[in-house]
Amino acid sequence: MALSPLLFQTRKRRPSVGSFITPSNLSQTALVQALMLLAQELSLYKPLKPLQKRNSSAIIRKVKLLTVLFETLKETQSPLPKTAILCFREIFIVLERIKALLDDCNNGSRIWLLMQNEEVSNQFYELTLELATLLDVLPLKELTLLEDVKEQVELVHKQCGKSKLFIDQSDKTLRSEVLSILDEIGREIIPERSKLKQIFDRLEITDGQSCRREMAFLEEEVQAQGLTDKSTAVINSLVSLVRYCKCVLFGISSPEPENFRQEKPLENEEGTLIPDDFRCPISLDLMHDPVIVASGQTYERSSISRWIEDGHLTCPKSGQVLAHTNLVPNHALRSLIAQWCRERGVPFEKSEKGGRNEAATCTKAALEATKMTASFLVSQLSVPEVASQAVYELRLLAKSGSDNRACIAEAGAIEKLVPLMRSTDVLTQENAVTAILNLSILEDNKGRIMATEGCLAGVVHVLSSGLTAEARENAAAALFSLSATPEHKRAVAEEPGALAALVRLLSSGGSRGRRDAVSALFNLAVHRENHEKVLKAGVVNAIMKMFSEEGPLLEEGLVEDSLAVVALLVRRCGKQGAMAFVKGSSYCSSSLIGVLVGILGWGSARSREQAVATLLDVCRGGGGEAVREVAGASGAGRMLYELMAAGTPRARRKAASLGRLCHRWEVGRVAAATESVSVVGASGGRVSIVVPTVAHPLER
Repeated sequence: MALSPLLFQTRKRRPSVGSFITPSNLSQTALVQALMLLAQELSLYKPLKPLQKRNSSAIIRKVKLLTVLFETLKETQSPLPKTAILCFREIFIVLERIKALLDDCNNGSRIWLLMQNEEVSNQFYELTLELATLLDVLPLKELTLLEDVKEQVELVHKQCGKSKLFIDQSDKTLRSEVLSILDEIGREIIPERSKLKQIFDRLEITDGQSCRREMAFLEEEVQAQGLTDKSTAVINSLVSLVRYCKCVLFGISSPEPENFRQEKPLENEEGTLIPDDFRCPISLDLMHDPVIVASGQTYERSSISRWIEDGHLTCPKSGQVLAHTNLVPNHALRSLIAQWCRERGVPFEKSEKGGRNEAATCTKAALEATKMTASFLVSQLSVPEVASQAVYELRLLAKSGSDNRACIAEAGAIEKLVPLMRSTDVLTQENAVTAILNLSILEDNKGRIMATEGCLAGVVHVLSSGLTAEARENAAAALFSLSATPEHKRAVAEEPGALAALVRLLSSGGSRGRRDAVSALFNLAVHRENHEKVLKAGVVNAIMKMFSEEGPLLEEGLVEDSLAVVALLVRRCGKQGAMAFVKGSSYCSSSLIGVLVGILGWGSARSREQAVATLLDVCRGGGGEAVREVAGASGAGRMLYELMAAGTPRARRKAASLGRLCHRWEVGRVAAATESVSVVGASGGRVSIVVPTVAHPLER
C-alpha cells in the first residue's frame, strides 16, 4: 500500500489566519504592553523536540530578540507614529500565530506531526517572512530608541529576510520509514521489532503511557479537523500502528479500573459518543436510514425490516401492536444525524454490506495492524501472568470499530474468554464479560458467541454471581445484545438461570443494570415460546414491586421499558392470562390493575400512555371482572378524563376506549342489579318492589 504525500493536508486544527485579530480598542500603551507580554511568553518557550527543533528554535530566538524593543517602548512611553501602531498591530497577530503553531505542534500527535513535516516547516518559514515584511515597513528611525536596540531590531530584520525554507532531512527520512512500515503491514508483512523500536525511540515514544497519549492525540486530529476520507484513513492506520507497537514494544497495560468504570459501548466506529436519540433501539448502532413505524418509534431500516420479516407485528420498544408495516423515512432525524456527523468528522454514509466494511475511513494497513494486535493479545490470554492485562486490552480494542470486533473474534478470542469469565480475580472477570459484550455488538459475532461452548453459560454465571455490580450489569447488557437476534431468543431463555438472574437484577440492581435487565427480558418475551417462561421467572411481580415501592423516584426510561414488558405479556397471555393479572396468580401475586392505575397519576406522558393501553388490554381480555376493578379504583375516572383531555394522541384514544368499556359495564351493572321483589300486601295481594343497589364509587 503506497501512501502519497498528497494525502496529508495542511494542519487545520489551528485557527485560520482570519481568526487572529488585535483588539481595536487598545490604547498605544496597552498595545505595547500586550506585545511585550506576548513576546516575553514566547521567549520562555523551549524548542520543539524531537521534531521541528531547528525551525522552532530559530523563530523563538528571533522573537526573544524583539522583546527588548517592546520593553524599551513601554518604559519610554513616547508617542508612536500611526504607521508604527498599524505595524505593531500586525506584528501582534503574527506573534499570536507563532504561539498557536508552537502550541499545536507541542500538544499534538508526534507521528502525525511527522507526516505533516513539509507543511509545518513551510508554516514556520511563512511566519518568518511575514515578520520580515512587517519589520521592513516599521518606521524604526521615528521611534525613540537607543542605538543598540535599533541595531538589535535590524539584526532580527536581516535574519528574517535571509531565512530559507528548512526541511530536516532526518525527519524526512523518518517519515519515509513510517510510511514504509505501513506499506509492509498493508502487504501482511509483520514489521521487524528493531525497526519499530528505532522509529519510536526517534519520536521519543518510549512507554505504554506515551503510546496511549499518542493515540488520543491522533483521535483528536480526526475530531478537530475536516479531513478527507483518505487523510482520515491514514490517521486510522497510524492509530492501529501505535496500538500494535504499544503491545509488542512495551508490553500489555495493566487494568485501570478507576478510569474505565461505567464504561458502555456507546461509541461509534471512531470512538465518538453517540446521543441515544441517534441510536437504533434494536441494534444500538448509529442510524443511517431512520424510518418511523406505525407506533411512532424510529428504527434503522435494516433492523426493523428484519424484525418484521421474522413475523413480529409489535413495536420492539413500546410493545404496541403495529396497525400496519409501512416504514416512513424520518428525513428530519436523518438530517440531524448527518449534521452531527459532519461536525465531528464522523463518516455518515454506510456501505452496502454489513458492519465490517469501513473502506471510507480504513486502509488495508489499519486492518492488518488491527489483526496483528488482536492475534498478539489473544495469544497472551493463555499466559497466566499477563492474561488479566491482555483481556483488559481486548476490552478496550473491542469497544469501538466493527473491524476491531471482527478481527478479535477471528483471532479466536471468544473461546479463550470463556474461562476468564469464571475467574476469581475481580477485574479479569469484569473485563472478560465486557469484552464479550463489546464483541456482541457486531452482528456476525453474535452467532460466534452463541456457538462457542460455555460462552453463554459464562455470561449467565457472571450475571448470577459476578464479583462486581459492573460485571453483572455488563452481563445483562450482553444478553440484551445477543437476544436482539431472533434466532437466539429461545436459546438465551432456555439457558439455565438466565431468566431468574435477569429478574434478580431487575429487582435489586442499580439503574443501569435494571434498564439492561428489562430490555433483555423484553427481547426474550417477544419470542412466542418464551413468554410463559418469562412470566414464571417472576418478572411481573418484580416490576409491580418496583413500581409500588419506588414509583415516581424511578427513571422515566426504566418505567417505560418495564411497562412495555408488562404490556407484551398481557397481550400474549389471552383471556385466561388476563384474569390471572386481575385476580393474582403465582406469577402476579396481586392485581396488576391497581399498580397501573397508580402510574396514571405519577407517570410521564409516555408511561401514562403505556399504562392506559395495558389497562385496556387487561379489560378486553379479563372481561367484566377486570373492568369492575378498573372502574372501582380510586381516582380512575378522574385520571381517565385528564388523559382524554391532555394526554398524547394515543393515550387519548386508549383512555376514551377504556372509558367506554367502563361506562357500558356500569350501565349493564345497574340494569342487572335492579330487581323486582314480590311480597304479600296487607290486603293479601302481591306487590312488586324495586330494590336498587348501592351507588358505585364512579357515580356522581
